Amino acid sequence: SGDPGWERVKRFGEVYLPSLAPYRLPVATMVAGADSARAGEKAVRFHAENIHEFAWSTSPDYRYEGIFYVRPRGEVAPPDGVPVWDTVAINVLYRPGDEKSWGDGGAIARTKVALEWLEHVYGPYAYPMMANIHRLDGGGTEFPMMMMNGSSGQGLILHEGGHVFTFGILANNEWRSGWMDEGLTSYQTSWAEGVTPQDRARRGGRDSSFFRASGYRRLAPRLSGTDRLQLSQYRLDMLGRAQPVGTRSDLFREFGIYNDMIYSRAELMYGALRDAIGDSAFVAFMHRYYKDWALQHVDERAMRSTAELASGQQLGWFFDQWLRHTGLTDYALVKVQQKRQPDGSWLTRGKVKRRAEYREPPPLGVLTSAGWTIARGSASADEQWIEVRTAEKPKGVQLDPLRTTEDWDRRNDLPPGLSRLWRDEDGPVRVRFDWPFLDQVSRDNVILALTPIGWTSAPNGPILGLRSRSNYQGVVDRDESGVVFTTDRPAAAAGHVSSNWYGEGAHLWAIHENPTIPWKGRPLMGLRTTAWTFDGAAGGEVSYSWDASRFLYARTVSTTRSIGVTYTAPRGFGYLPARWEAARIAELKFDETSRQWRGAWSPQVGISIAGGLARSDARTSRSNEPYGRGELWVKGGKAFGVDTAGFLSARAYLAHSTANMPYQRRIFISARDPYQTLFNHFVRPRGGLLAPEHVATVPLGGAGLRGYDPGMAGDGMIALNLEQGVRALSLAAGQRPLALWATAFVDAGMPRGGVLYSLDNPLGDAGVGLVLRGWIYDRDVRVRLDAPFYVRYGKLAAARREFTPGTFGRPYRDFASRVQLTLGSFW
Repeated sequence: SGDPGWERVKRFGEVYLPSLAPYRLPVATMVAGADSARAGEKAVRFHAENIHEFAWSTSPDYRYEGIFYVRPRGEVAPPDGVPVWDTVAINVLYRPGDEKSWGDGGAIARTKVALEWLEHVYGPYAYPMMANIHRLDGGGTEFPMMMMNGSSGQGLILHEGGHVFTFGILANNEWRSGWMDEGLTSYQTSWAEGVTPQDRARRGGRDSSFFRASGYRRLAPRLSGTDRLQLSQYRLDMLGRAQPVGTRSDLFREFGIYNDMIYSRAELMYGALRDAIGDSAFVAFMHRYYKDWALQHVDERAMRSTAELASGQQLGWFFDQWLRHTGLTDYALVKVQQKRQPDGSWLTRGKVKRRAEYREPPPLGVLTSAGWTIARGSASADEQWIEVRTAEKPKGVQLDPLRTTEDWDRRNDLPPGLSRLWRDEDGPVRVRFDWPFLDQVSRDNVILALTPIGWTSAPNGPILGLRSRSNYQGVVDRDESGVVFTTDRPAAAAGHVSSNWYGEGAHLWAIHENPTIPWKGRPLMGLRTTAWTFDGAAGGEVSYSWDASRFLYARTVSTTRSIGVTYTAPRGFGYLPARWEAARIAELKFDETSRQWRGAWSPQVGISIAGGLARSDARTSRSNEPYGRGELWVKGGKAFGVDTAGFLSARAYLAHSTANMPYQRRIFISARDPYQTLFNHFVRPRGGLLAPEHVATVPLGGAGLRGYDPGMAGDGMIALNLEQGVRALSLAAGQRPLALWATAFVDAGMPRGGVLYSLDNPLGDAGVGLVLRGWIYDRDVRVRLDAPFYVRYGKLAAARREFTPGTFGRPYRDFASRVQLTLGSFW
């Protein structure tokens, strides 16, 4: 009782102090208590009941705005025995400088919108006041009758205001069951914003236009907010990082996973519950849950029993799978039967199989001119027939046509058969143009992106054809394939090999990543297979990569590993890719990279060990010879200056191989090895567009002595790379910045053995460069224009001719004006 000083700092509205009468306090308790104040001071008494936590905030700089909210009568009955106020005070406090975002009644209006919505969802508010205070930190925190918010956005107010109901009035134990309040208030926030799967169903299964991109990005399909939420949780499960939603808070592996599970995955759980029991039953459940349990402590049993009473269903299976297990949901439509009935109606029967771990009552839809007619199956059946009757002949049949379920794989929701593959955007495959720099992703469709592609090589001349790239949901069943043809076939013209389309004139490749395993109902993430034939060679690879980090989000130590088997062979055309020897090679390889995120330098360590059998066509002995190679590198970088406008990086490299290595598997002095540049069609071909005879180009890698010819390789190497740079021009800011950097570099190393040279002496280079580094739309770009003005033994430089006027074309000395294109970066 008493004014806390709000009248003095009021900027909008009026100060409304709610009546304490519903608390049925003695009259003496309701007096302002001014007699306890000393001279020059003011005493204010705060009284609250039915709370299990409280917060108090004060500042002499606060600005106050307030109104009162008069509840509409009769919408939802108040909980039994719970005092309610016909008029609720809405108080907003913010600091000077917040006027634009918080002032002039804006935050008040958004708080009132939230309170009206929450009463509609749950029931009459059980407290006399709702306070909204601008806190210093971002995000928000909830308390009974109060929320402290980092912004005045409507979504944050809905979420934190929702917590006053779920956690404040419906008091769960957040340590034991965080999903009960965080997941539920996340779902009701999405519900209020109209972005739940059920809201999408009201739009006929379409996403809100709110999520459509603009400008160049409009050319590529993008994910809506609802889709991004779903796919992020599916991917955690696919990667084996998900934990049961009902896990006790201290038993989650890390804080990031805790957040994902009790906020995002739990939000999906409530959407799945609404889908399983139906809209009307879910609304009844929310009202009854609030009515029966307001101002009491709640747990899983309270929620589950209320949902069962409201729906008339046994839901133990539902809560058990979501709270105590992880998994995906996937049902497949495997067969459809349609028959006209004697009365003229049509009976459609669909055979549905459960593919993944989670269960749901699968919805089968039949489309007619009247729209979709939907019937539900049983959640308990692994295989079942679902029947749908319609007044007219069906136009289409589909599982979950309105997309209300958590079925992760929509590709098997249509009847089987090739006819389903080439349809409009409602079909499983969407054919698109492959726009440069853009990722094209769809929640429901396979994206098949096509583009013409071409390059040139010395043996074959111009090479033209078509490339396709496809994916499902951006990460599953990622494919790239291509077929290109050339008219120059020197080996066929000489009569040495067949000139069939699949012979010398055709260049083919196929890459498949993260394939879906049909009998498991989920993809095998990290598996990659390749097959290819171009430039007179052919080969294939099977590899598996995985994240071996203890934590996914925590910035401690991250580790990735991969293991793979590769086979390559010449095709007998008389020519091969650049930096390639005519040898049949079978190789087993293991790679590991670790990064320590703590510390100023964030050091990284990489190791690569490979071994195999090689049979060279050019050597006297044509037997299979064993070989081995190993690489170890350590690097780190440190940012400095205002806004991290400068950097310093260092890298140490050690490598060794046996002396009988085929050329393409040796240790390269400046460049990535030919296996690493295999699918770069400008670097790989002999005499290609970025060949040294056309453009001095180094695909940076190996020992990293960037000033040297990319064809230089040996049996071993010790090297050190140093670089310092400053940001010269910022081209784009935000989460994906793009900037031009000015750098200076020094590289030094000691080789052992050699191809293209025969000296075991120290090598070194130094120079300056410009680096374009960052993101162009969805592509990470790292391209350098380097000027290595010093290269020891200049005849071995990548750029062997002078560049400056008056010296152009002169053979290089150690100190010379060189310019080269460098692909990639070590920092």
